[in-house]
Amino acid sequence: MSLYHFLFDNPYYLIFHNSLQSAILLSLRSDNAWFAALQFGSYNMVLATAVAFAGSMLGMTLNYGLGYYISRWRSELPAFSETMYLRVGEIFRNKLFILMLIPPVGVLEMMPGFSLFVVVNGMFRVPPKRALTIIMVARILYYSYYLLL
Repeated sequence: MSLYHFLFDNPYYLIFHNSLQSAILLSLRSDNAWFAALQFGSYNMVLATAVAFAGSMLGMTLNYGLGYYISRWRSELPAFSETMYLRVGEIFRNKLFILMLIPPVGVLEMMPGFSLFVVVNGMFRVPPKRALTIIMVARILYYSYYLLL
């Protein structure tokens, strides 16, 4: 089997790719391939969910990195003074990041809203270990919710 056939004829690659695309900031897509595999059956849903989770986590990690990168230019953003950034960032780092676990932001999230929320996590420099752990739990809850329906 060639690499081309492994990647492009493999339905699990399609699920991974689709989940990655749907997790990228302001994507208007959902996990179409994963939901199709769930509805049509005949797929190993444990493998399909693991692949979708991996793609989604990669996309969310890129979103977090984008926010972290944007925060480097916060002094040039006209909407934020440094004191306001520090004040809002402190509140966000200590309390608001946990909102990712609460419906509808976490479990039943719309991808663009959740992706933007992840970017804001990076902008306000929620520690990466804490933010990515919460994102991972939110993604597990998201896929588990639909698997158990």
